[in-house]
Amino acid sequence: MFVLGFFVFLVVLCYSISFSAELSCFINFPILLMILGFNISVIIGTKSFRDLIYAFKLVITEVESFDRSKLNRGISIFDLLIKVTIGSGFIGAVIGYISLLAYLEDPSIIGSSISVILLWVLYSVSIVLFLLLPAKYILERKNQ
Repeated sequence: MFVLGFFVFLVVLCYSISFSAELSCFINFPILLMILGFNISVIIGTKSFRDLIYAFKLVITEVESFDRSKLNRGISIFDLLIKVTIGSGFIGAVIGYISLLAYLEDPSIIGSSISVILLWVLYSVSIVLFLLLPAKYILERKNQ
C-alpha cells in the first residue's frame, strides 16, 4: 500500500502541475541529487545504511516477525532523515537567495534563482510529506 500511495501522489502531482505549466519546469535533477546527497551523507555518517534498508523492507512488506530493536532504530533513522531533508530545503533556499542577491541587477537571472529556491523547498517538503513521514508512521504502527 505504501508504494501504491506514493505512486498515486506522483500521478496527482504531475496532473496538477500540467494545469499550471510544463512538467519540465518542475524537474531539476541537480537539486534532487543534492537533497539526496545530504540524506546519504547523514546515513553514511551515522553508519546506519543497513538499518535503513531493513526499515524500508519493513515498510514495504508485511513481515510477521521482526527485530524490535532494529525497528526502533529504523524509526529514529526516519526521524533523522525528516530533519535533514527539511534542513536541506532550508539550505537550498539560502543558496537560491544568495544567487538571487548576487545577480539582482540582471533581470534574466532573477527568474531562475527564484525557481531554484522554490524547487528546493518543493522537493524537500514533498519527500518529507509523501515518503518519509508515511514510512515512519508505518513503522511506529508496527511497533505498537
